[in-house]
Amino acid sequence: MSIFISIISAVIIFGSGIILIWHMLANAGVKLSYTIPDKSARYFERHTPSSRECVTAFICSMLFRIFVIAAAYVGFCIFSGSGNFKLTEIYSRWLQWDANNYIRISEGYKSFDINGDYSTIVFFPLYSWLLRIVRIFIHQPVIAGLTLSALLSSASCVYLYKLVCIDYSRNTAQNAAVLMCIFPFSFFFGSVMSESAFLLTSIMTLYYTRKHNWIMAGISGILAALSRSAGVFLIFPATVEFIEEYKLFELIKKPKELFNLVLRKWTWLLLLPLGTIIYLIINYWLSGDPFYFFDMEEKYWHQVSQPFFKTAGSLFEIAFTGSKDTSTKMSAFLPGFVSLMCSYALLVFGLRRHRSMYMFWLVIYIVINTTMSWPLSLCRYISAAVPIYIILADMCERSKKLNTALLLSWGILYGIYLTGYVTTHQLM
Repeated sequence: MSIFISIISAVIIFGSGIILIWHMLANAGVKLSYTIPDKSARYFERHTPSSRECVTAFICSMLFRIFVIAAAYVGFCIFSGSGNFKLTEIYSRWLQWDANNYIRISEGYKSFDINGDYSTIVFFPLYSWLLRIVRIFIHQPVIAGLTLSALLSSASCVYLYKLVCIDYSRNTAQNAAVLMCIFPFSFFFGSVMSESAFLLTSIMTLYYTRKHNWIMAGISGILAALSRSAGVFLIFPATVEFIEEYKLFELIKKPKELFNLVLRKWTWLLLLPLGTIIYLIINYWLSGDPFYFFDMEEKYWHQVSQPFFKTAGSLFEIAFTGSKDTSTKMSAFLPGFVSLMCSYALLVFGLRRHRSMYMFWLVIYIVINTTMSWPLSLCRYISAAVPIYIILADMCERSKKLNTALLLSWGILYGIYLTGYVTTHQLM
């Protein structure tokens, strides 16, 4: 069965890639027998968010993050069964798993080592750099981290709302932001981890790309590449949008005009790899090897690269036939498998219905995050797959029953997995 699932995964990804390339060529001026439908034709009203709306969205998101912290404390008190509790447990419960490492990095990569190995180098630096700034004003590191993540995730809601409003209705944009907030594993956006930083910078890159502000897209892309390894790959959906917007294949017969266009606009996207280069320089500064993080990944996190389609089969095997205990399967591997299968389904559903750059990004993002040999954190990674929320919000606009079902089911699962996280179960 795992082999069958791996084959299906490969077919979906490669097939989607071929279809999207075909779409891009058609949209960019190549005359093909198959025409691409106008993806914006079904929307009759555009909405430009006001400053007041953006401030309201930011405040609502911040209040939601405060509520989540309080709810997590209640869940911990009920289910931990450890006797008396201190108020410090309200924030200390969030010091789980990788959160320790991001706090360590905020004091410098060299501040922590294991027998001379700087194992924290596997974590990208942007979130910890921002945390170091916040700690100037808030000295308690966990509170500083929670504050920073709340600010970043709230800003993400604002940018997602603005992004979706460009091509969809106001109601769809609101739904997308709400769905992003209540995804069952989106409590990581408010934890002391880098998800909030990557979420914000990736949405900003997509937003400025969609607005065709190539300078800001490049600058945002640098930050995304400094947040997570996947960030640098935003150059591909941005390039797809560039090719389609200016119909580059129609300019092939005008090489001078084509060259000037690429030079003046697209070259700003070359800023994205700068974030990865900075990270590699940090690796070299620490060890003399720019790819030092690969060694640390394998030595301390037991991660090596493998074909993306193999991960889906591995997840199925671990979740349904593996020797892991039931708690671990339900905490990490089963929801990881379900999340991945749902991502594939949404990808197939959205191919002909949504803008090429979003669908390209979803394909690339799925592939990048399924090339790991030990997919323990896949749910956390998928939570930052922005196109998923756009596709689902559009579906919910058409079906109120689906919207209600998602809100109820995701809300319940959110509470379950949040409680599991603060009670130190295998959620990372």
